[in-house]
Amino acid sequence: MFDFKRKFMSSFAKKVPGVPFPKDEKGLYAVTTFFHQKWYGVKPKSEMEGMLRVLSRRDTYKNNDWYRKRTPRGHKPPSEATDDTRILTGKKLRDQKYVFLAMLFNGSMRRSACELFRLPPSTDIRTLLKVMIEEKQATEAMRNYRYRPKGSPVSHKAAKTTTTPKVVDQQHEDVVSFKGYELVVPKSLTTANGYLPQYLLTDATLKPKEQQPGQPPPSQPSKLQQRWMLFPALEANVKTFVNTRDYFSDLHQSLTQLLQSTNTKRVLYIMGWMLSLDMRLAPSYEHSTLKHHITALKANGVEVRILFWQGKGYDFAKTNSKLTQEKLSRIPTFAQGIDYMYHRVKDGEFESWIFSHHQKHITILDGTNLSAYCGGSDIAAGRYDDEEKVVFHSELKPPQLDKFSTSILYGGTSNDGAVVKEKDFEEDGDPRLPWQDVQVRINGPGALDIARTFEHFFEKALTQQSLSLISRPTTFTSKASDQAGKEGDYTFCPATVTSNALVQIVHAQNRDYDFQQAMLHLIKMATKSIDIEQQFFQGRIDYANTTENRLDNYVPLAIVERILEVNNPKFRVRIVLPLIPDCFLDYNHTAVKEIMNLHHHTKQSMVDHIKIACKSDRQRFPEDLDECLEFSYLGREIDGKLYPIYVHSKVMIVDDEVCAIGSANINVFPHVLG
Repeated sequence: MFDFKRKFMSSFAKKVPGVPFPKDEKGLYAVTTFFHQKWYGVKPKSEMEGMLRVLSRRDTYKNNDWYRKRTPRGHKPPSEATDDTRILTGKKLRDQKYVFLAMLFNGSMRRSACELFRLPPSTDIRTLLKVMIEEKQATEAMRNYRYRPKGSPVSHKAAKTTTTPKVVDQQHEDVVSFKGYELVVPKSLTTANGYLPQYLLTDATLKPKEQQPGQPPPSQPSKLQQRWMLFPALEANVKTFVNTRDYFSDLHQSLTQLLQSTNTKRVLYIMGWMLSLDMRLAPSYEHSTLKHHITALKANGVEVRILFWQGKGYDFAKTNSKLTQEKLSRIPTFAQGIDYMYHRVKDGEFESWIFSHHQKHITILDGTNLSAYCGGSDIAAGRYDDEEKVVFHSELKPPQLDKFSTSILYGGTSNDGAVVKEKDFEEDGDPRLPWQDVQVRINGPGALDIARTFEHFFEKALTQQSLSLISRPTTFTSKASDQAGKEGDYTFCPATVTSNALVQIVHAQNRDYDFQQAMLHLIKMATKSIDIEQQFFQGRIDYANTTENRLDNYVPLAIVERILEVNNPKFRVRIVLPLIPDCFLDYNHTAVKEIMNLHHHTKQSMVDHIKIACKSDRQRFPEDLDECLEFSYLGREIDGKLYPIYVHSKVMIVDDEVCAIGSANINVFPHVLG
C-alpha cells in the first residue's frame, strides 16, 4: 500500500505540476481545476462546476476504438466537432485515473467506496479498484440480453473457429421464442402457460466468460454475478390506492392488526422523505397517529426501524426533519441507531446540501405474512385527500370532521409543536391545493426487495454517522434464496398469496441502473399508449451540446423518439402534470419560476421536435404525429370555478399492461430521488 501510494504520488507530481497532492476537499478542487483548464482551455466558472465537468464522461465517447485515421470508402470524413470529441475522449481516458486515484487516497472518499461495496474500511486501494472494476463489468453484463437470432445461419468459417456452444441449464433455464429471438431466461420467469411478459427489465441471466486456453482461472464472481437477475421478477398480490385517504386508512388497519397479532416474529420498517408523527391516518380515530402506532408496537415487542431524510443546513424543503428526530428521541425505549436513524447523502460537501433519498415505503412482517407499501406518498401533513378533491373553509361540524384533514391535520400537533384546532389561513395567503397521489400495497414474496432496500440504507446511515448497530435489523431471506442459512438471517417461507401481478422492485442500491433506465426501457417497448402522471416533467430537450444542455433526464427525448418509431397517429402519450409545479404555490418564488420555465421548454421542444421530423421526411411520415402527444392538468370545478389539483404522483402506464409506480420524479435527479 505504501509503495503503491509513493509511486503514484511521484507520477502525480509529473502529471500535475505545480499542484500539491490533495489532502482535503480543497486540494481535490485544485486538481480538477488544473485538468479543466488543460482539457477545455479555460478555468471553470466555479470549483464545483469544474469538478463535475472533469469527472463526467457525457461529453466524450466511451472509447476511441471505432475511430480510424483513414475514412472508409463511402463514408463521410468526421467533422471538426466529432474530431474534437475524439481528442477530448483520449485526454480523459489518459488523465482521469489520476483524479480518481487521488480521490480514493482521500480518507473520506475511500471509506465511502468501501461502504458502497461492503468492504472493510481497511481495504487497500488495489483491492478496492479490482472490486470496483468487477462490479462495473458485472452490472454492464447484466443489462444485456443473452439471446441469439432464431434460426440464424452459421457460416462455415465461423463454425471452424467457434468454441463449443453454451449449453442451456435445463434445470433452471428455458429457451423462449420472443420477437424473432430465442431468449434464455430463468424458469422463475415463466408461468404455467409459458407466457413471458415483454416488459421485464432484465430478462437474461449472467453467465461467466468461458476460460480461454493459456489464461489464468477467473477470479471469484462478485456479488452481482452470483445473482440470477438484477431485479428479480416475483409474483405478488398488488392493491393500488389512487387517493391518500384509502392508503392511510389501509395502513392504519395493517398497523392495528400487527399490534394485535400473536406471532412471535413481527417487524415494521418505515423509510420516508418526510414524516409527520402527529398526523392521524384515520382522522376520526384519536389513536391513529404514526407516533401512537410505533410507540404501541415497540412496547409490544415489535421490531421497529425508521429511516428519514435530514438535509444539511437550511431546511429549504420544510420537512422539519430535526423536529421529527427530536420527537422520536422522546418516545420511551426508542434509541437512535437502533429504532430510528436520519440519513443524508455524504459523498461530499455539495451532495450533502443538494441530494437526498426520496423513497417512501413501509414493510410489515407478521409471522410469515409479508407486505409492503411503496409509491409517491409521504406520511406527512397536507397529503390527506379523498376522491372528491375538495378543500374549503367552513366551520367544523359533524359529520364533516374528516374533511378538515384534507388541508392540514385533525387533532394532535403539527411538526412545529403547534396544536391544530382550526384552519388558520393567513389573510394574504391561500390553502394548499387538493392532493393527488398514488401508492401500492404488495403482499407476498414480491415485497422482499423493498425490505432489503430499507436494510441497505439503514446500515449505510449507521456507517456514515459512525454508529454501531447494537441490535441488528432483520435480514429478510426466503428459503428459496441462495443466501439462506447465514447467521443473523431470519429464514422463512413467505405465506402463499393469490397472485394478480408480476412485480419487479427497481431499488436504488445500484447507481449504474436507476429508475430512469427502467422508464426508458418501458417507453421503448410501448406499442399502443403511454400514460404518465407526474409532479415534475423536465429533461433533455434536444441534442444540444451537454455544456449548454445540462439536464440529464432522457425520458422526454425517449418519448419523442418512440412516437416517431411507432409512426402511428393512433399511438397516444398522455401526460398529466400540476398547474403549479412544486409546493411553494407562489408564482413569484424563484424555484417555481425556474421549474415552470423548464416545464414549458421541455413540452414545447417535444412538440417542435415531432413537427420538424414529420415535415422533413413526408415519405416516412405521411401524417402529422404531434397530436400523439397530449399534456393535461387536473382540476376540480366547484360553483362554476375551476380549482387546480396538485399532482404529486409518480406513475407511468404502458399499453395498459405494465405500470411503474415509485417516488422518482421526471426531472434532473430521477436516479437519486427514488
